[in-house]
Amino acid sequence: EDVPVTVRFAADGEREIWTRDFGGKSFHSFQLEDKGRDRHLLTEVFGPFRVLVALVPEGERLRLVVRGWRFCGIPLPLFLAPGGETYEEAREGRFHFHVEIGGRLTGLVVRYTGWLVVEEPSPASS
Repeated sequence: EDVPVTVRFAADGEREIWTRDFGGKSFHSFQLEDKGRDRHLLTEVFGPFRVLVALVPEGERLRLVVRGWRFCGIPLPLFLAPGGETYEEAREGRFHFHVEIGGRLTGLVVRYTGWLVVEEPSPASS
């Protein structure tokens, strides 16, 4: 169903904390540049799961392509990895995104698309 989606992220040292709100239901993850053998990949962490993503330029878009995933550090079969058509791009002076997440076992879990608006921090109370 169509529900309002809010996406927020905040820097926290070497990682970004992402909060997605789907009609009042929040979902958190964090993203970081991986180290070691996966240093060329972006890692998104959802609880005990780590999803390794390649950032692939394609014309004006930057596609996010799943290259691996792990549960508690144990590699899982790539063909069972969550995935879908996911990309971001600058268009009309805004940062646009399209995210699909699903898998062979689950089917489509979520799809959301839109653009980000920069929120100015509220002034501190005196």
